[in-house]
Amino acid sequence: MHIKRIYLILGMITIMAFVTAWMQMQIVRQGYTISEIVKAREQAINEQKKLRMQVISMKTPQNLVPPGREKTQKPGMIMPEVITLDEFNKRVNDSTAPPALRDGRTPVATSGGRTR
Repeated sequence: MHIKRIYLILGMITIMAFVTAWMQMQIVRQGYTISEIVKAREQAINEQKKLRMQVISMKTPQNLVPPGREKTQKPGMIMPEVITLDEFNKRVNDSTAPPALRDGRTPVATSGGRTR
């Protein structure tokens, strides 16, 4: 009877040792999985930041104007020059500016297409 109890106790200890080892392996495996997920998340966040910066840079006027020029420009036509307000004021004060601009008037189109 004592021998049966000893075998039973040894069997239970062996089973408990295997369960404990299995649990430890699962804990380590889950730790690796979590670290891979965290790393993938950080990479996704960095990629998102790069893409947001790309979108912002693509929305700048310098990047938007050239494609529009190519689409609207027809043979024999040229796109108007884009200038800053300061540059416009310099040109108005310059002696080569049209008379209507030099005396402070804004040219207005009449029904015949001419400016007055």
